[in-house]
Amino acid sequence: MRVTFDTNTLDPITQPELAGSMRDECTAIHESLKSKRLQGFFCETVVTVEGGTADHRPGVEEERVARVKRALDLGMRILNAPRNGCVRIDDSSSELYAKDADEGALATRLMRFESIAGAIEARGLGYAHMLKVTRFSPSDTRKVARAVAEWADGDSVAAHHGYAIDLFCTEDRAAKAGRDSVMHPAQRGWLHRAYGVQFVSIGELAALLRM
Repeated sequence: MRVTFDTNTLDPITQPELAGSMRDECTAIHESLKSKRLQGFFCETVVTVEGGTADHRPGVEEERVARVKRALDLGMRILNAPRNGCVRIDDSSSELYAKDADEGALATRLMRFESIAGAIEARGLGYAHMLKVTRFSPSDTRKVARAVAEWADGDSVAAHHGYAIDLFCTEDRAAKAGRDSVMHPAQRGWLHRAYGVQFVSIGELAALLRM
């Protein structure tokens, strides 16, 4: 089973002992990743988009680096979100990113990414938030931060679809962002119907592993 993990799930599944009430579920996922029963992935936007925000609070960048290192140490691999102007994570070893089987697989992945990313933006979701805020509110740091988060979410889902991963694990239900977020239940329903994207929570994934 191949699973893309959203940013909000990386800490609890890589540190299940700190997951509180979800400890048992996160431990089951953690052990399945260690044993290779699960193949885990996360999108490069964790670093290239979310890591590019002007968040200078003490320890934020160190936490992000540690989070990514724990995920990679657990055997997860990075999904590429090929957007013009964005940089890739340095991978001199050629081992950090998920690999395409051949040139044909690469072409198919890029086509799938472009198709769903364009559809997400056409609905005013994902990167569309960034385009809007840079045009109308470029100095509003709160709006910019929210737009960056939506950009990262949209491209994560698009990368997940591009690589044809089985499940997208997230705890984000857009409680604050509302219907304009790609993670809102209404938008999830559309993504499932139109593109077959299957969302699961940590609890739902753990239940699947117990079957």
